[in-house]
Amino acid sequence: MRVEAVVVLYNKSVKESITLQNLRGLGDNDISICVVDNSTSDYGNEKYCRDSGLLYINMRGNKGLSKAYNVAVKTSHGTDMFVLLDDDTEITDDYFKVLKKDASQKEDIDIFAPVIIGQDGIIYSPNEYHFLKNDLVLNKGDREIFQSRFNAISSCLAIRSKIFEDYEYDERLFMDLVDQYFCLRQRQLGRKFSTLNTRIHQNFSQRNSDIDVIKFWNRMKIRLKDIMTYALLLGGGEYRVLGYIKCCGICVQMGIHVKSPSFALKGLMESTRLAVFLKL
Repeated sequence: MRVEAVVVLYNKSVKESITLQNLRGLGDNDISICVVDNSTSDYGNEKYCRDSGLLYINMRGNKGLSKAYNVAVKTSHGTDMFVLLDDDTEITDDYFKVLKKDASQKEDIDIFAPVIIGQDGIIYSPNEYHFLKNDLVLNKGDREIFQSRFNAISSCLAIRSKIFEDYEYDERLFMDLVDQYFCLRQRQLGRKFSTLNTRIHQNFSQRNSDIDVIKFWNRMKIRLKDIMTYALLLGGGEYRVLGYIKCCGICVQMGIHVKSPSFALKGLMESTRLAVFLKL
């Protein structure tokens, strides 16, 4: 089975990417590496990848995850399985061993999701889909995630290439909920999901305590727009209202997290603007 690891790089060099350094240390000839560079400055990555024999795609600025994934898929040839990766993931050899074993034994499964654990010890993915807040069921014992609500984050998601014969990521979503909308559409298309029996530890930046409020606000604006875009993609005034409620809740939560009432207020104002004026 030919696996292509797609690593989306953002404002760092290949040498600084934990993911890429781990991948290069695996020594598995059946795993090719595609670096999709969303960086806004030149970090010398094109030359480094060329010299190292890595496929390199320069997005010439931050074009978001949806576009990065679509370009990677269209550039690929002869791949059986895509593995989507952030640039700071502690990917392991065990992950690929379990993936290859499951993929060969479960030919009816289209999408494989490992267990993702955050820095707080909570299992965030896979989870059970709900619009306002996903249910992190794997933290509740042996509860099963039913196919009808199976949801997972993009990081370390393994997807059979045949999926993309009739599907591409919706580029109206920039970063947040790209994975959630992908899973929603795959469920609607009747694709099958499976949880990999391997664990990946992920550092979620938005859950760190030492946050630069200015940078965090810029990131927050992207998140709010993606939430409202996602709501509009689902259609109907009901989802616009639910999207607005979700945005407001996140703004209050993040305002408390960064200890800034003004942050929460700015978020609420931006959420209101998006709820009223955003169109697809």
